[in-house]
This record gives sequence, structure tokens and C-alpha cells, in this order.
Amino acid sequence: MMDKVFSSRYFMKVAPLILAAVSFILLYFRKQNTIETPGLFSINFLVFFSYALFFAFGWILYFQKNYLTRFRDRYLYLLAIGFCFFIIKLAILSNGKWVAFKSMQVILAAIHALIMLYLIFGLIGLALKYFNKHSLIGRYLNDASYWIYLVHFPIVFFLQAALIPVDLSVYIKFLLVVTLTFLLSIFSYHYLVYQRSIGKFLNGK
Repeated sequence: MMDKVFSSRYFMKVAPLILAAVSFILLYFRKQNTIETPGLFSINFLVFFSYALFFAFGWILYFQKNYLTRFRDRYLYLLAIGFCFFIIKLAILSNGKWVAFKSMQVILAAIHALIMLYLIFGLIGLALKYFNKHSLIGRYLNDASYWIYLVHFPIVFFLQAALIPVDLSVYIKFLLVVTLTFLLSIFSYHYLVYQRSIGKFLNGK
């Protein structure tokens, strides 16, 4: 059944819209226009299902690798649509009067859902087009990515808190947080995880 869905010539055109519709419903019920990161250990089930949607699609796609070429062949189209919606969202957010309307939160949630899916699909296609070859650095970063995902949040939190009293441009602070978070995450991966038992647990042998 799933194989027939993926093999449909129209699947690539409607898949972003279908997944965006589900994402929008989850965002609407949470009355949010973004998927937030909960700061508690308790489970927020609407956030959980929002992320589970992407996980489930990726899991299904893993067993349908022969259809990945559809992302590659249409990556420019997908990225263009995603960036267009992104520009529209920036235009709305830049106008305080528009954001004040309750109905605008619904529109922003729908736009955000479309941005997510079109850019995700487009970036997958871009990667398949230009980075689909063996690379030792790429393999290393790929293996490190899960660890970075797990540890980056507390690092970002503490760096942001440390920079609050510092008199610097918000853009410089952003670059510092991103750069230092990446460096600290890679450092911890190389010396605590790489070729160790925890690395085998996270990534396999």
C-alpha cells in the first residue's frame, strides 16, 4: 500500500501539502505558530506528535529510498516555494498591527507548516543533488549529529544566559552562541563519544 503511494507520479506534488496540513492542525490546537521546545521533562503530547510526524515520514521513506530522486529532481522548486512563504511570514511579523489579530495567528501557523515541509523536502533534494558522495568528514559529522542534537540545548541555554549582561549586538551574540555550541558539541563528541561504547549505542558499530 505504502509503495503504491510513493510510486504515484503525483505524490511529490501533494506530499508537502498533506504533511503541512497535519502540522497545521497540531499547531492550531496548541494555539502556536511554531513548534516550541518544552523546557520540562513532562511530555507535551501535541509537541510530541508534531515531531513524531516527521519521524514517521522519515522512517517510511527509509524503506522507499528509490523514490528519493523525486526530491533531487525538484529541489529548486521546493526551496523556492519554501523561501517565498518564509518571506511572507517575515513581512507579517514585521507589521505589529497584523500580528495583533487573532486570525493572523491561524494564518501564521499555516504558513509555518508550509515553510517547514517545503524547505525540508527541498534541502533533502539539494543534499542528494550535490552531496550524495562518500566523504570522511561528512560521515564523521553525520555520526556526530545525533549527539549534537542531544547535548546542544543545555549548551545553548547556558551560553545565552551568560551573554545576557554582555553589551553586544544581538546578531554577534547569535553568532557566538551558534559557533561555541557547535565547537563544544563536536569537542565533547570526539573525546567522550567517538569510538566509545556510548557512540556504538547511539550510532551502531
